[in-house]
Amino acid sequence: MDFAPIRTTPERVPMSHFQVDIRNFPRNHYPVLKALYRVPAIRLAPAFAVMTADTVSVIGFGCGIAASALLVLGINVPALVLLHASMLLDYVDGEVARLRNQCSLHGAWLEVGLDKVQAVCLFGGLSLGAAGAGGDAGAA
Repeated sequence: MDFAPIRTTPERVPMSHFQVDIRNFPRNHYPVLKALYRVPAIRLAPAFAVMTADTVSVIGFGCGIAASALLVLGINVPALVLLHASMLLDYVDGEVARLRNQCSLHGAWLEVGLDKVQAVCLFGGLSLGAAGAGGDAGAA
């Protein structure tokens, strides 16, 4: 078996390369993630099945960007609610794709890309929000 890294375009990567191996999660964190997001996502997926998984991904991304903007303004509690909604929708989109039997490389790349941009925006929002609070973000 060859363990060399695969260097290819997204179209040539087998779908099996995008499946998450639960063994990669730290054992003490996965039950929390499962309880907070995976179980509710499975129950919410039928309600979101009228949309494509990509649409759910974009809505979740919008929630994350809105949370970033609220963090910049120092409006922390609504930002936290939007951030959790974004994370929940991040799980829902995968469940919708599986429910509709529409798993695709495009969707996998879209989700990874949106997650990276959202993470950068969240860190930027936290940084700018802390700078705007005079460096004492805990006082807000």
